[in-house]
Amino acid sequence: MISFRTGIRLKRLTLLFKDMNIFEHHFNSYGNTPDHLCYRTFKRLFQELEAKGFPPLKIIETGTAAHGTASTYLLDAYVKKYGGHLWTVDINPACSQAVKPNVSENTTVITGDSVTFLHQWVKEHPDEQIDLVYLDSYDLDFSDPTPAGIHGLKEFNAILPALKRESLLLIDDTPILADEFLEEQPRMYISMRNTYDKCGISPGKGMYIMKHIEATLLDHWYQLLYRF
Repeated sequence: MISFRTGIRLKRLTLLFKDMNIFEHHFNSYGNTPDHLCYRTFKRLFQELEAKGFPPLKIIETGTAAHGTASTYLLDAYVKKYGGHLWTVDINPACSQAVKPNVSENTTVITGDSVTFLHQWVKEHPDEQIDLVYLDSYDLDFSDPTPAGIHGLKEFNAILPALKRESLLLIDDTPILADEFLEEQPRMYISMRNTYDKCGISPGKGMYIMKHIEATLLDHWYQLLYRF
């Protein structure tokens, strides 16, 4: 039997986690410390959302993630608490099956090609705005980044009609080619630098999007974050 004092402590702990910032709670829960490559950009993203008062959001994620950053669970936690809806799409059925039992009714899990899905979403939601798009659906090879870069550009062009004023776009696996990145991630930087020297462009999923996008760059480290 739980004692009265233990019950009080548990109640206080429950309230603490209820009020804790979703972003910090998620990264603590999944072992993703501030040293994680994606921590900085996700923090900047949640600062943007906090400045807006954490409104209900329509969110699309390409590349369903139950591991690593486990972004699907983070975005699901947001729409579950603050309202809105998350659509997450992945071509790999195993990824869909891994998250489906663990997300709320505010999230729709789709198995299929992300570019096809994005075109279909825009067609079924004419003139609607998507508040946040997270592109992370194609495995990146730093020695041959072109396929991932082309796929990212196709995704961007497909969803572009729904990206309107104040929409946010987060793109994974597009590291900054800067000396400060060399200090923290030397092996990755060298691989990126070798590719850059060959093709003249910093490799990543957003490598071609960067050349075409008309939006404000909010942050660039391992990921890109834009506001329209």
